[in-house]
Amino acid sequence: MGLEEARVREQVALALEQAIEEGRLCPGTRGFRRRQAEAAEAALREPWDGGDGLTRIQAVHAERMEGWLQRGHTRGSPERRAIVERVAAVVAADAQAIEPDLARTALAPAMWLLERARDGIALTQTGALNRALVREIVERWPGWWDTDLFGAPNREDEVALLHELHHLLRRLRLVRRAGRRIVITTRGGQLAESPPELLLALSEALFARESFSATCAELAGALMLDGAEADYSRTLAGAIHPAIVAEGWQSDGESPSERDVAWAVADFLRPAESIGLLRRGKGASRYSRDPLFLAPAGRVGIAAGLRARGLAPATGPFYAKAPRVL
Repeated sequence: MGLEEARVREQVALALEQAIEEGRLCPGTRGFRRRQAEAAEAALREPWDGGDGLTRIQAVHAERMEGWLQRGHTRGSPERRAIVERVAAVVAADAQAIEPDLARTALAPAMWLLERARDGIALTQTGALNRALVREIVERWPGWWDTDLFGAPNREDEVALLHELHHLLRRLRLVRRAGRRIVITTRGGQLAESPPELLLALSEALFARESFSATCAELAGALMLDGAEADYSRTLAGAIHPAIVAEGWQSDGESPSERDVAWAVADFLRPAESIGLLRRGKGASRYSRDPLFLAPAGRVGIAAGLRARGLAPATGPFYAKAPRVL
């Protein structure tokens, strides 16, 4: 943690000790954890002694955001800063309220899948979504699969965006497996009732974790937030690759290739498209790839995801090592 965060941590610890000494907190009693959290939150809302009219939590967030802009979650590089500085004002700004209709439109497939999971969705023997549901979803969203060209799909993994959406909902524990079915969880049901909160949760998950893929995702998201278009080839990878190399990512002593970066970027684009953050344009010809642009919810969602990444606490030393790539 940074120096200011360390100071605030000590101040909150002191506030909790005082609460215990004054009898407002009693460890081991019923409801202690809840009251302890309330006391800590109250201490974080106290004015920061560094001036500027900030509270303690705002000072911590400002320091974390500055560190992320300068360094990210690795050792940083001028190449990386040149990318994220273009959207620094958007990412560092206070989060904007999301219109429910905007979120509902973007998340239509996710909302539909969560609703079906209330009654349980049958799985195949391999744990995939059943064929009938796969075919129903491509009828509802024909852009996910070209039935005229390929015929009706038979398996979940044939429909890439459906596969990504299912995996994302499972990873966030919004649905869970119960025998040969998946069912909605309590948290999934709560978020399904609030499309803006669901959009934020799914968007933030795209950039979560400190990994090679997450680093590529944050740089790709920053470029798209700045107006760049993308596709599933190497459109973004060429701009991102120099920053990845400069930050020191390695596998078996070698820097990742541009192709490795392109694969990692694609791993971000697919789930982002599945939750409605990206939309497809028309390619220059029938043989070219369709470009991807930010959908109406994309600017809000990607900015929120990058903001959450910037405000997250560092969990390790500033040393980057890429996973093994094939």
